[in-house]
Amino acid sequence: MARDDFEANKVGRPPAGWTISINPGTAGTVAIDDTRAFSGTLSVHVATPAGGRGQTFITRALAALPGNTFFGRMMIWVSATPKDVHWDNIRGSGSLPGTTRQAWYNYGGGGTGAMLANYYTNGSDCWKTSTTMLPVGHWTCVEWRFDGAHNAMGYWLDGQPVSDLSVATHGDGCAGTNLWQAPRFDRLSLGWYNAQTSSIPIDMWIDDVAIGATRIACDWTRSMAGRPGR
Repeated sequence: MARDDFEANKVGRPPAGWTISINPGTAGTVAIDDTRAFSGTLSVHVATPAGGRGQTFITRALAALPGNTFFGRMMIWVSATPKDVHWDNIRGSGSLPGTTRQAWYNYGGGGTGAMLANYYTNGSDCWKTSTTMLPVGHWTCVEWRFDGAHNAMGYWLDGQPVSDLSVATHGDGCAGTNLWQAPRFDRLSLGWYNAQTSSIPIDMWIDDVAIGATRIACDWTRSMAGRPGR
């Protein structure tokens, strides 16, 4: 299992062990921050401006995955979510089996403000909508499962499954072929992606990331007393 609480970093610098993916260069910024943390004193601060569009991610390579499946968990604090764009904050990606064509499994939200699951590859842009809103203004535990063996994905919020964000092979709709064919997952990206121009800025803090072969529970046993940004 891989874990990162970002404590072995310096404020203002990129997080060690992650690649920063900002495209275009005006999409946002990423840096270690000490104004808000779930555990310890440091977290990753992702900021995107009003009028911003594109991706502001921290990305980590994934080792070979048994069954092409992995679970993830992170603590996040989000200032607000846009109601006028499609956005993502979790992305598992890689090439489709036997090809060099890239595909993405995404979790984020849509133009209504509610959350959604998204699948994207050249020729297919698919979705599954939810009635659940991503909590804002406080720390939230997010968990996910990207199951390449069954072309499936699942999501938990504060330890509870969000059933209408579960996907197995097909979602609600698709521009293209509605088949969630999983890539061979080799990268995980966390942060913020605005598919269109957002009318509001976004501030997101990421802490206590964990990746493993089985579900990783939220670590609510850590005391938050005396921590900054509560």
